[in-house]
Amino acid sequence: MAGGPPPKRILLVEGTDDEHFVRHFRTRCGIAENFSIESKGGFPRLRSGITGEIKTSGRRVVGILA
Repeated sequence: MAGGPPPKRILLVEGTDDEHFVRHFRTRCGIAENFSIESKGGFPRLRSGITGEIKTSGRRVVGILA
């Protein structure tokens, strides 16, 4: 996220297919858009990025879909 503060709530997903699924599921089910979705580009990158995401200043919730 360029220029702005990091989102307080984020869902980390493995790839773009997962990202698209969650976006459509959230819309279809009427789930509030109160969290960001970030595709990590594969399981190894997802796994290695978890610690950094958890330690991000201001972050309150980290969800993981692998």
